[in-house]
Amino acid sequence: MLLQEAKKGCEEAFIKLFYQYRPIIYRVQGKYSIKDFDREDWMQIGRIVLQESIEKYQETRSTTFGVFFRTNFENRIKSYLRYQHASKRQAHAEAVSLEEKLAYDGTDFLNQWMSPSAGVLSQLMIEEAVEDVRLYFSSFEQEVLSAYIRGKELKEIAEEKELPFRKVRGAYDRAKTKLIKHIQENSV
Repeated sequence: MLLQEAKKGCEEAFIKLFYQYRPIIYRVQGKYSIKDFDREDWMQIGRIVLQESIEKYQETRSTTFGVFFRTNFENRIKSYLRYQHASKRQAHAEAVSLEEKLAYDGTDFLNQWMSPSAGVLSQLMIEEAVEDVRLYFSSFEQEVLSAYIRGKELKEIAEEKELPFRKVRGAYDRAKTKLIKHIQENSV
């Protein structure tokens, strides 16, 4: 019913459909990272692809509209990724599918990113991921992980806080495990 109304140009029906299928946009956004794309860019591409999907969808097909939209949206995002990775634009490309990274390197790539010698970009990416799961950390785990990401060694953190090294190491390991679990759950 909404789909037919949206096909006829009803803006209200389009908006309702957009809110109904917005979780698909979030799911795909969780799978891929596109350089210089912010939340509003993802939503704009979602609106464009939704409109195109409404116009092209045929109810006689053996697939639902949701699957049709998801396929179209994911294909559009993959096109953006291909564009970024084209050889003549390679200098500007930094998008990598988190799912691909986990499949290829496993969670070991986090060990490299979470070391004090990691690059600034890697540290920023981890800090953003940490922001997403901050409520899962205890305040102590949060303090230890934040200090470590900023470049402090675990031994140095223990000395500053006048705590046993094993306690600081335990907090770091728990926070890292929670972060890895969050990334794995949100990359599927």
